Amino acid sequence: LSCSTLAMGLLKDRDYFSPYTLFAAAPFAILIYSNFVSNYYLPWPDGNAIFNIIIGQFCFLLGLSFLRFRTGMFLEKKACSMLQSEPAAKFPYKIIFLIGIIPYIVSIFLYDFMNLDLGGKGIEEYRRNFNIPILSEFSCLTTPAILYTAYIRKFKDFIIMLVLVLFLSLLTLSKGAVLFIYFMTLYCAYRYLRGQYTRITTITFALIIISTFLLFSMARQGTFATQLYKPSYEYFYENNRNAALPTLLQPFFPSYMYMTTPLSNFAYLVEINNEQTNGAMTLWPIISTFQLKRLYDFEEIAKQFRLWPYNTHTFLADFYLDFGTVGLVFLPIILGLLVYFMYVRSLRSIDVLVHAEYMYFSYAVLMMFFSNHFTSIAYPLRIVLVFEVCRMILGRLRP
Repeated sequence: LSCSTLAMGLLKDRDYFSPYTLFAAAPFAILIYSNFVSNYYLPWPDGNAIFNIIIGQFCFLLGLSFLRFRTGMFLEKKACSMLQSEPAAKFPYKIIFLIGIIPYIVSIFLYDFMNLDLGGKGIEEYRRNFNIPILSEFSCLTTPAILYTAYIRKFKDFIIMLVLVLFLSLLTLSKGAVLFIYFMTLYCAYRYLRGQYTRITTITFALIIISTFLLFSMARQGTFATQLYKPSYEYFYENNRNAALPTLLQPFFPSYMYMTTPLSNFAYLVEINNEQTNGAMTLWPIISTFQLKRLYDFEEIAKQFRLWPYNTHTFLADFYLDFGTVGLVFLPIILGLLVYFMYVRSLRSIDVLVHAEYMYFSYAVLMMFFSNHFTSIAYPLRIVLVFEVCRMILGRLRP
């Protein structure tokens, strides 16, 4: 699955940001899964769990492929040359960017981040308080503004905005927010900045963001085991939770565990055979966004995981909890159709708001091995709503 997915994305779509290319991380996680590394966290899944994992991933690819073959002629002509000769639709990027940073600024004034406790409880409390209800949804508007500066090649504005958003994202203490900026930098370089500045821009920002991300992760994890930072491999090995690894492989242990433990947690859900939730997990973004939970006294359902601290699940978990194996057939197909529709739509459009919508979708696809962002309350549903309202307003203002 991993090889065929990469082949479809890189050889057929010829696009690093094709849904096929980005989804390859999910089957790759199956390929590298091994109980030798940690039988404590990664016991070998039973046959039923393995079947459900494979059928779910295959059906998502089936959804992508169905729509791809309907639009294959367009992609072969368009994917590699998109946007190179087409001017961008006019976009008031400075105003939109200022609106997007308002939630960050308000949060800074309302919360005392200078006296932050870097322990786990302190971080969680801080992050909850930093995200102001409703207002925080507009922070996503910084994304199309940055994309537009790259599209029209205003490099000075692009760098200033990107650095400012990176700094504000670091204040949220969210690793996902920092990773998203790194992803956005690569997206801009690949989609818009093809030329003499592309390689320099990509490498420079990749090094800066990776460095800050590593330092940031160390700060957040500083009180995980002791008051001094200690790599998770050393901590788990001292507690007999993983096998002895060669010195050269030890730095890759945290990344390996983040890629594989979601599969272990999904297998655990299959093993304990929870009662089906009949759509509650899949429809949670709609229930939460439109406040239906207040009408029906409905609360978000927490997914069980095998062992702390790895509490994430592959994207299949919500679908399985809702409808069992049947859900892993139909829901991934529908999701694949939706994702590929957004991909083709972004290739056909010169509107950066449409590009930004797909960029959030593509980031969610990349993270499908780790979680199901499509059933999250934060995005992409709410972000698509914000962008579509913005498109409607700007469309009426344009002459």
